[in-house]
Amino acid sequence: MSVELITVLYFSVLFIALFLGLPVALGLGGTAVIFAAIFEPRSLLAIPSAFYSTPWNHVLVTVPLFLFMGSLIR
Repeated sequence: MSVELITVLYFSVLFIALFLGLPVALGLGGTAVIFAAIFEPRSLLAIPSAFYSTPWNHVLVTVPLFLFMGSLIR
């Protein structure tokens, strides 16, 4: 399959999922997982490591503190 056809299919499935009332996060994530399973199953092996490595990202640790600081200043 060509890249153009895969892109059109991806966005079609995504828009259908969103129009059916699925939350945006589930629509994006579900569509990505479905297309990864169909077109590149080996890429699904990276998902668990992404879940465990994301909380240790130092940039993301600062987000709750930034929000807390904003609520204190307000």
